Amino acid sequence: MEAKVLRELLRYNIWCNQRVFDLVKDLEEELFYEEVDLETGSIFLTLASILSFEETWIRRMLGEIDAKIEDFMCENKEDLYQLYEEYVTDSGFLLASLNDQFLKGEIVWNLESTSYSRAAWEIVLHIVTKSMNLRSQLFPILKAHGMNPPDLDFLSTFAKKPLAAI
Repeated sequence: MEAKVLRELLRYNIWCNQRVFDLVKDLEEELFYEEVDLETGSIFLTLASILSFEETWIRRMLGEIDAKIEDFMCENKEDLYQLYEEYVTDSGFLLASLNDQFLKGEIVWNLESTSYSRAAWEIVLHIVTKSMNLRSQLFPILKAHGMNPPDLDFLSTFAKKPLAAI
C-alpha cells in the first residue's frame, strides 16, 4: 500500500480523535465518568482505551519495542488529556516517518518475553481500523448523555479541509 494513502488514513484517524476529544473536553465530570451500561462503558473508559491502544502502537512503530498498553493507562481526565497531548506529538512524529521504505519495513515489539514483527503498513491499518471500532462504541454513550456525536465522515467532512488545517 502506498505511503500517501496510509499517511492520509492516519491523518484522518488523528483528526477523528481530535474531534471527539474536543467535543467532550468541557463535559461535566459526572457525565464523563458515568457508565451508561456494563457493555457500553463510559466516555472516559472508551477514550482511555483508544489512547492507550494507539499510543502503544505508535511508540512501538517509533522504536520502543517494549511498549505495552499498561504503560499508557489513565486514572482520570487530567491524565487522559495529558496522554492526548503526548499522542498528538507522537502521531506527528510517526506521520513524518511514513514513507514507502518505512512502511515496507518490519516493526518489532516484545510482549511477555516473546518478540513479534509485522510490516509497518499492516500496523498502520490496524491502528486506524481498531480505533474506528472503538470510536463507534463511544457514539451510543454520547447519545445517552444527550450529545450529538461529531460528523467523522471521510469524504464530506475530512477530505474537504485544506491539508494545513489537519
